[in-house]
Amino acid sequence: VYAVSIAHARQIAAYYSLHGVESVAIDSRTPALERKELVEDFRRGKISVLVNVDIFSEGFDCPDVEFVQLARPTLSLAKYLQQVGRGLRKSDNKESCVLIDNVGLHRIFGLPVRDRDWEAMFEGRMAGNAQPRTRMEN
Repeated sequence: VYAVSIAHARQIAAYYSLHGVESVAIDSRTPALERKELVEDFRRGKISVLVNVDIFSEGFDCPDVEFVQLARPTLSLAKYLQQVGRGLRKSDNKESCVLIDNVGLHRIFGLPVRDRDWEAMFEGRMAGNAQPRTRMEN
């Protein structure tokens, strides 16, 4: 789960825990060793939900992730795709990934599998136009 702030992450983790889902909040204040242990507990299934604040957007390698919840807004297509991509990695141990978009990012960026005109987007960025351009296949 991607949260907007430390307080928000803790609220979300508390809500899941209150409803019987083992969860923890991880943020920049979580000591590195504790963070590593919590991630290992997640990988082993001891923790079901990791709620984070800008910790797992990039570089988090856990292909078995089956659930991604976007509870924070962003105007960055790259960040959106990185976050959603945490659950879209191929793995022998999963058939699908549930994506919950609480903040409507799919309305801004489209679904992650949408065909994108990357060349036009790059050219637009170089010209100062940061709006992502996408195209839908018919």
